[in-house]
Amino acid sequence: MADFKRSRARTVPGSHWQEMFLKNVSLLSKNYSTGDAVVIKATNVANNLLEDVLTRMPDSRVVYLYSDLGSFLTSNLKKSAETQGKIPALYKGFCGDSDFLQQFKQFRNTSDFSFLQICGLTSLVNIYNLQAVMDNRQTKSFITLEMQSLLNTAENTLARVSSFFGHAPDEKDRARMIHPDIMGKNAKYPRQSYSRDIKQAEANQVFERYGSEIETVVTWLEPVIRELGLMAFLEKHAGLRQ
Repeated sequence: MADFKRSRARTVPGSHWQEMFLKNVSLLSKNYSTGDAVVIKATNVANNLLEDVLTRMPDSRVVYLYSDLGSFLTSNLKKSAETQGKIPALYKGFCGDSDFLQQFKQFRNTSDFSFLQICGLTSLVNIYNLQAVMDNRQTKSFITLEMQSLLNTAENTLARVSSFFGHAPDEKDRARMIHPDIMGKNAKYPRQSYSRDIKQAEANQVFERYGSEIETVVTWLEPVIRELGLMAFLEKHAGLRQ
């Protein structure tokens, strides 16, 4: 649906697009038990649907989970060559969701940049687009959550996220949220064990090899991030502080 919006939504009357959007979300939200609210975990490809959620589903709540720039770069260096090859196209798609390239013409041509620079720009444009959607929008139904904060205090943070979505987790619920069968497994390969320590060890290995390049890209983008006030924006909406 996100890809359809990027390529064809302008050709569809607004009322038809709203109907399509709401019907698709209702299918994703189908509840197979009673009394539970459904939480849809969307990928960053679907970030362009956030405005539709906030506008057309005003009673919904949204948590925007993100990684700091260094962690985002590290994560992309761990991906397969096939997945890495798709990132320039993703970047171009995200740029089409806003006026980003009109404001920063120097970032138009992906052939001018290294793979890691394109990853950095992908992170940048995602937060830029998020800020554009939220600009001048006053709502308590949207919060941001930094990934490391989630990992560092998983039980408390997950309980507070659950409460934000209208649940009332008791001690048993909190224990289930961080049970090893959930937190100790690789989400993409459930038969593989995983943990925060394993994740950190992987990140350390990547940094040992690419640390200089990672730091160079972070330093390269810091002035733009500062100019746009992106970190202040993310902090402003961090609604799960202790």
